[in-house]
Amino acid sequence: MEMEDGRTLDLRRITIRLDQATRDGDMELHLLTNLPKEMAGAIEIADLYRSAGASRRRFNNSHSGSTRNSRRWDIKAALFGFCVGLLSYNLLATVVASLRAVHGEKKVDEEVSGYLIANDVRMNAPGLDVMVEAEEWTARYGGLSAEEMAIVMLTLARHVDLRRLPKAKPG
Repeated sequence: MEMEDGRTLDLRRITIRLDQATRDGDMELHLLTNLPKEMAGAIEIADLYRSAGASRRRFNNSHSGSTRNSRRWDIKAALFGFCVGLLSYNLLATVVASLRAVHGEKKVDEEVSGYLIANDVRMNAPGLDVMVEAEEWTARYGGLSAEEMAIVMLTLARHVDLRRLPKAKPG
């Protein structure tokens, strides 16, 4: 798929064959993903979609007394929340992967707190928003390829003092 800026986006189509038809009578669902096969297989993606659908149905059922119009907005809000959570998880996973690549998987997994990484981002983001305009972020990082951004992430990870992010000791 070609993007507006001329870059190509590689997509996979995953087909889920259903045991029971949907409300519209469909026996198949088709999902598009940009996740490479090495990162997530078709079954994993289908399971994630299915679990998201189950969450959506539970959310829907809990609001069964709502009017049809407000339920539609509730679904949109829930989907938006799910997407924000997924994006946040991917961001944290990218940061942790960069730290692992620089400092070693074992050290990061055993000694670094994901909670403290997320909290550090939460605490520092407002200050960065005041000090650096959005246009400056876009100009600096917006045009980078995945490979170039990986180099930036690894360079930044080299400057992280892991002692500031200690995992809590049990007990």
